[in-house]
Amino acid sequence: MGQRDERAGSRRLDTSVRRGGRLARTARRRAPGVLLGPIRAECLIRADFVQARLDTHIWPDLLDEWEEALVRLGAGEGAGWAQGGRGLRLYFHPSDSGRLSLSVHDPDRLTVALGLEPPPQWIEEHEIRLRRMREVWES
Repeated sequence: MGQRDERAGSRRLDTSVRRGGRLARTARRRAPGVLLGPIRAECLIRADFVQARLDTHIWPDLLDEWEEALVRLGAGEGAGWAQGGRGLRLYFHPSDSGRLSLSVHDPDRLTVALGLEPPPQWIEEHEIRLRRMREVWES
């Protein structure tokens, strides 16, 4: 489960890819156990040349898309998330060397590309975080 954020009466969950840049997602709900719409989320991007915080919203079908993207990335293929719509999009391009090119596109605010060296178990860590996000959604 996510960390409890007492100020807002919500749950908080951070997801990150480290080394060379940081991508974090924070899931929040205003009232535990009450569906008030999508999960409010933030995409935090930190590198030597950029610091950005992009607000977005995540619906359950986007969690399914993220799961599919993780499967593709685990197979060494490129993947994009979230597909469709006009909001925030992430594109992952793995290389044979283990490095990962990440493109972040938010049509109204930012487009940036980062080269990352994610830790060896980063996909497994994100699968765990995906399960936690589903728990936050369902709680």
